[in-house]
Amino acid sequence: TIILQWAALGRLTQSLQRTHLELQERTRTENQLQQRVEEMSLLYRMGVALTSGQDLYHTLRAFVKELQQLMIVDTFYVVMYDAQTDMISYPLYLTFEDDLHLPPRKLSDNPGVTGEVIASRKTLVIHDLTAPEIQERYKIVVIVDMGIHSYVGIPLLMDERIIGVLSIQARNPHAYTEAQIRMLETLATQVAITVEKSRLFTQLQQELAERKRAEAEVRALNADLEARVQLRTAQLEAANQELESFSYSVSHDLRTPLRGIDGFSYMLEQEYGGQLDEAGQRFIRRIRESTIRMNQLINDLLTFSRLGRQELHKRKINPLMLIQEVLRDLPDSKKRKIQWTISENFPPCEADSGLLRQVFANLLDNALKYSQPREETRIEINWFQQGGDVVYYIRDNGVGFDMAFADKLFGVFQRLHRADEFEGTGVGLATVQRIIHRHGGRIWAEAEVDKGATFYFTV
Repeated sequence: TIILQWAALGRLTQSLQRTHLELQERTRTENQLQQRVEEMSLLYRMGVALTSGQDLYHTLRAFVKELQQLMIVDTFYVVMYDAQTDMISYPLYLTFEDDLHLPPRKLSDNPGVTGEVIASRKTLVIHDLTAPEIQERYKIVVIVDMGIHSYVGIPLLMDERIIGVLSIQARNPHAYTEAQIRMLETLATQVAITVEKSRLFTQLQQELAERKRAEAEVRALNADLEARVQLRTAQLEAANQELESFSYSVSHDLRTPLRGIDGFSYMLEQEYGGQLDEAGQRFIRRIRESTIRMNQLINDLLTFSRLGRQELHKRKINPLMLIQEVLRDLPDSKKRKIQWTISENFPPCEADSGLLRQVFANLLDNALKYSQPREETRIEINWFQQGGDVVYYIRDNGVGFDMAFADKLFGVFQRLHRADEFEGTGVGLATVQRIIHRHGGRIWAEAEVDKGATFYFTV
């Protein structure tokens, strides 16, 4: 009976021991679950902190506050890295609850542990910063002087790009477990998103500020330009009035005595020419020729001055018809041996027919004038397409000119040949250029001394 009682007691003891072990295991499991729940709750709160929408500094401060409930955080910093400029900046650097405000700098000036993380793009864990080999490798001074021993640096990656480093440190050696480091690596992904979002937001704000500044500058420039245009318009109107007065003065005050000189010299030649010797008659002829040239110069100047005010009457015209009209009115063309090459298929154009006729008249008159020394004059009038423009040209085999002086060709009173060689007032090509410019076109020339010239223009 006693033996049976002892056996029953043994079985009861074993049962109680098993129950006790089961209770211990259950308690441990419950504690682990509770700890996991608390960790998950902290992770959730940290995620909320990182997506709070606050500025980056306050977002990271809230993140650190939650992180300190999971692990030791004596020192914490986040580095933002710009690979293009090699610059790093510190949106947050906490040392024992105090802020350090470090200026941006070039990473290459002192890479240290941060440079190691950026270069390797891998987590760097140092359990004791005071170890001689660590000191020799990284030349760490500042954080060691603060009493820091443990260091963890985790790269912040976005789309395979390294954008910064997250780091925590502790005064104790071996302060961080592998589980804590893995958790921190998980959190670093969210931190990277937050940092990148902040960077993009800052960049957007800068671009908006720059755009507003540029818009303000454009508005100021437009206002200034409008004021200048108004002033310039007023000045041009005043200049036009002065030019109108000048034109009247030229046409009246200069022509009146010029007509007197021409009339009296004509009477002198007709009534007293027989009483003059050869020299006297030559002087009379020179007076009359000079008055004719002077009258032509006045006409050319008046034409040139009025072009700026003359209203354009554009319409679709056939250039060939204008050319044929001009050729009929060129008296010199009937007295010389001239080989004409004229296109028969000129495309129509939009222009003021009277002014375009004047362009052809002046250019053809020049072609005939400067090809006088040739036994046979050759003149070509043609066109070609250049981009979206129709380019007209007149080519002759005359005396040509030196291209070194081509910039003077279209200036008023500019002549590339002596007046005793070829007559003219030096206003014709300036008039042609003004007409072409008023049509929105351009004009230029190519030539070679004694090998002719070609004038090109568009309208």
